[in-house]
Amino acid sequence: MDKKQQITSLASLAVFRELYNSQTDVYGVIGKFINEIISSKGKYSFSLTEITNLLNENFGFNLPEAVVSTSIGRLDNIIKEYELYTVEKKHKQTGSEVNALQQESIKSSNRIIDGLFNFISEEKGSTLSDKEKEVVVQSFCSFLMDDSNGKDYSEYISGFIIKNSINEIFQTNLAKIREGVILYSGLTHNPNLNEVGSWNSELTIYLDTEMLFHFAGYNGILFKSAFNDFFNYVIEINNKGKKKLIRLKYFTEARERVERFFTKAEYIVKGHDKPNPRATAMVSVVEGCSDASDVNEKKTEFFELLKRNVITEESGPNVAETKNHEYNIIDSKTIESLSKEFEDDVTENIRILNYISILRSDCNLNNFYNISYILLTGNSRTTTIAWHPSIKDEGNVPLATNLYWLTNKFWFKLNKGFGVNSFPKSLEITTKALTTLSSILNESIGNKFDELKVQFSKGEITEEQAKSRLVNLRSQSRNPENIKNDEIRSILSTISEDSLERFIREQEISKSHAIKKQQENLKLKAELERKEAEIELKENEKKKAEEQLKSTSISSQTMLLDEKKKRMKMLEDQKKSFEIAINHKLRIHKTVIATCVICYYLLTFFLIYKYTWETMEQYTYIVNTVVPIIIFFLYSLIFENNINIVNYLPMKREKIKEQVYHQSKFDTKMFESLENEIIDLERKIKE
Repeated sequence: MDKKQQITSLASLAVFRELYNSQTDVYGVIGKFINEIISSKGKYSFSLTEITNLLNENFGFNLPEAVVSTSIGRLDNIIKEYELYTVEKKHKQTGSEVNALQQESIKSSNRIIDGLFNFISEEKGSTLSDKEKEVVVQSFCSFLMDDSNGKDYSEYISGFIIKNSINEIFQTNLAKIREGVILYSGLTHNPNLNEVGSWNSELTIYLDTEMLFHFAGYNGILFKSAFNDFFNYVIEINNKGKKKLIRLKYFTEARERVERFFTKAEYIVKGHDKPNPRATAMVSVVEGCSDASDVNEKKTEFFELLKRNVITEESGPNVAETKNHEYNIIDSKTIESLSKEFEDDVTENIRILNYISILRSDCNLNNFYNISYILLTGNSRTTTIAWHPSIKDEGNVPLATNLYWLTNKFWFKLNKGFGVNSFPKSLEITTKALTTLSSILNESIGNKFDELKVQFSKGEITEEQAKSRLVNLRSQSRNPENIKNDEIRSILSTISEDSLERFIREQEISKSHAIKKQQENLKLKAELERKEAEIELKENEKKKAEEQLKSTSISSQTMLLDEKKKRMKMLEDQKKSFEIAINHKLRIHKTVIATCVICYYLLTFFLIYKYTWETMEQYTYIVNTVVPIIIFFLYSLIFENNINIVNYLPMKREKIKEQVYHQSKFDTKMFESLENEIIDLERKIKE
């Protein structure tokens, strides 16, 4: 497929996932794609082969006719007459939903691809040609779809995905494609989707050495987590079935490799060799071991782990038996051809695949759920060979696969869905990017380690140089979970340097730059310290000046306070003498009022005594009634206020006070202001 077709395929898979959200039925999703073809192509009648071809060509699918046939049967607007399907005009659907989603998804896919082009160009320091872009798109699609035919640029694709792992929009769009791939791949090699939700067939899965190490956690947390996702599905299937349907085994050759592995570990712990940075499992095992007995203890724990989880050893079938000859895939021509293609001897890889081929014999090879046997491997070369046209016929299930592919099949078959706790982390695209980049990085470092050993054995470098370079190489190795976003450029640089000498030169240049940068930082630090000292000196001088100023200010304020207090004391003395005068005048006023009242009543009693009560009674009532009224009336008229006996004396006192202060020219406002100024000065001095 060309670039446009590849992007269309990615977009279709994203739409597949989008439609699955609302449909939750794979046949129903495919039915919507069929209706889109019917609408866009103006089809009124068609054969099964015709509609299948149109569906696969327009959306980049590779769906089998059996799946398409079942999907058509679910559509109520299509009827079958003989070998032709007819669209009932009154029920013909437009398929606009699929078309709209497809166009939006194509735009999104193009944005991702363009971002990948820019990322690779920036990291490589050169613009990609059109031919290179075609290869990048092919590899990117293969990466997302777990195909083995797109190894080019895998490290850049992985780095690009990891670099954008914090970009929420990017991750959402990529997740749609990835999850669409997972749904779609569940359709392949599975002609009967009605059995989704349960597992009914027996399957023996042979684990290679790397898978066993994943299970033990030797290759890091992320690989162990990925294996546990797979292993938990195996347990679930076996617990649901009436009998044990899935068995996990390993060939004798795998056990022998494990034995050699631990022997090598003992050799390293004794100080006779150094671990290859490529072998992260070896680094993990020898970590913390002080002698050979520690390694033996770990070896015992390893085989006990397999035994506890019923992962058993089995010898491979007898290749020499006549009945097995027709299933034998090994021949000198194939081995020679593949060894030349992979630039290495692939005999061991093909021998294990040959075991699986013989064990399968006449099984239904195009139906994953009936193959009975498969190899689960962590060796990318074995996986690639298993998918090679000289080993795998078109449409057949490969003899070996990786952890993602098999976990995907279990997830789909068990109908787990995309819930938070249902979708395994091992199937997420970021997880694959991390594990892929880690594997490529460690393989690259391993190759440089091999080159280092050759140089040392030839005497081209000294022991000290070899040790120094080995330490440098080991520092570059990473488990998947240890890869960080800000390390991507450095990791890609390490991978791109295929020669140890160039790698060392780059590292030395980087080291030189680091030393230079460190020296610059030291100079900068010294300059900053000098400037800080100057600033501190100026601050101290400023602080001292402020303290002196403050001291002077306090002294001045104290003197001012004393002056104001003296002034205040003088005013208070004046105020006391004024109070005496005020009280004297108020007493005179009260005496006058009291004298008037007494005289009034004495006069009344005198008149009654002189003229008798009978004569004075009526006059007394009249005078006692009228006089107060006249007095109140005249007071209100003159002073424009009512008489309040309770407030009269306080008000009179205030009037006398005002008269005295006015006559003596005593400023009450100045007195109050001076009082506030004294309080304010006292507060400032305390501060």
